[in-house]
Amino acid sequence: MARMIPPACPPGTPSGAERALFTALEESLADDWTVIHSLAWLDDTGRRLQQGECDFLLLHPTHGLLAIEAKSGPVVYNATRQRWERRGRPINKDPFLQAQRSVHTLNGLLCRDVAGWNRSGLPFGYAAALTDCDRLIGTFPPHVSPDLVILRQDLEQIEDRLVQVLGRFYPPGERMERALFDRAVERLLPEFQVVRTLTARFTEQQQTLNRLTVGQVAVMESMRRNHRLLVEGCAGSGKTVLALEKAVRLEAAGSRVLLVCYNILLAEWLRREARERGAEIDVFHFHGLCEHVVKKVGGEFRVPRENESDFWNVTAPEMLQDALAGYGQRYDAVLVDEAQDFCEHWWIPLEELLVDSSVSRFYLFHDPRQNIFGHENALPMTEPVLVLDVNCRNAPAIAEFVHDLAGIEAGTLADRSDGLPPVELEVADEVEEREAVGRVLHELIDEQGLAPDRIVIVGRYRFENSVFAEQTDLDGIRVANGLETSDPRAVRYVTVYRFKGLEADCVLLTGFRPPSPESYVAASRARQLLHVFHRRPHKQAG
Repeated sequence: MARMIPPACPPGTPSGAERALFTALEESLADDWTVIHSLAWLDDTGRRLQQGECDFLLLHPTHGLLAIEAKSGPVVYNATRQRWERRGRPINKDPFLQAQRSVHTLNGLLCRDVAGWNRSGLPFGYAAALTDCDRLIGTFPPHVSPDLVILRQDLEQIEDRLVQVLGRFYPPGERMERALFDRAVERLLPEFQVVRTLTARFTEQQQTLNRLTVGQVAVMESMRRNHRLLVEGCAGSGKTVLALEKAVRLEAAGSRVLLVCYNILLAEWLRREARERGAEIDVFHFHGLCEHVVKKVGGEFRVPRENESDFWNVTAPEMLQDALAGYGQRYDAVLVDEAQDFCEHWWIPLEELLVDSSVSRFYLFHDPRQNIFGHENALPMTEPVLVLDVNCRNAPAIAEFVHDLAGIEAGTLADRSDGLPPVELEVADEVEEREAVGRVLHELIDEQGLAPDRIVIVGRYRFENSVFAEQTDLDGIRVANGLETSDPRAVRYVTVYRFKGLEADCVLLTGFRPPSPESYVAASRARQLLHVFHRRPHKQAG
């Protein structure tokens, strides 16, 4: 099956020809084809910008690059007026010239921006798909050949027909190297496959978009083909945004969707994002789900003062399990983010929330290196597994620092500005650490103009046990406990356990002794700036 981008034909696509061609390409093409539907482009090589859109752009490592314009209904070329018409009315643009312009512009873009593309000699051409028609009558104008027309009957053997079209322009050459082919696809996709940012509150000057990488698009497709799937990725690889995006798409397609995570603050963020997208998705952190279901069936949910850990790990999940018999809601899809933090016995009630576990969708997103709560973590599935290996969050220098903490390969970094390298500062004690944090905050806020709400101090210990418990005022900058504060000069302090799954432009780490799972998770929260404060080791006497 070809790689289809987007994975499904958008429901609002008005053109019947586009819908028919999309279905034929999706069902018939082999795996080595990549199909991009409705690709907008901008030609900036001339004195003035020229814009256009390609209905379908197809790429194959041997057969080449093909642009296709799709038109519905019977079409006629009026030679006296030199225009195409449908039912006597003019069509705005010549579909053949449209496709020709698109393929020349996009091939030129790849020749300019992708090293090795021009030398590859890969064929490129264009065609028009008239999928409501099955016969050609009359003589074509000089700029059109019948070889470039895809008719309704051609959809039944569409791959052979596409190869024929490209072969009329150039014979196929040697198969392009996979790395070069992938770079070409990446050059086209990042410009036009844009999704919502992980935080919608960036200032306009520093707004950065997270894009679905080629790997994430492949994950989306695999999620469509598999009803059970385990998605694994390092911190910063886009697991959470992918889980949210998939949940929104499933809900838009008519599914009842449950999105669950471990972290309370992450659940609140996911719920806000889903609401802003207009998606009616049930979003809970796991223990919030336990409480919701138990209370819905009339039960009491009281947290004991003693043995609280046992209550959350064992009793609350058991209460959820018992309450499900009287709980009528079931879901077509359950997506779980932060799956590495879930205990083994929690999976039983989660799977029972599916309409039918044999066909309903059950997707888990996890990073085993982020298991900082020490739960016994046996996942309910071991395959199929898909790996996200592109860091979409951290500036490259921060990503390398984070991966070094975890002892893993740096992997692939998304196309982002280099940013500033992480700053590590050694301090002797609590007083020196607090003073060092104060100096850094004044430099960032007063000298460099960074807004306090773009900075988060992530600590190893609760606020009352942190270096700021006895002194929250750092020469005019207040350290606030938690993420909610109305003080414009306050910088928020939160523990790594509560901030896991979230992120900030600038992160200051205090109280950690790297390397450790906690320091790996905490450092990976920083998008652009990272400061790490270490305690200087005590010298041994003698």
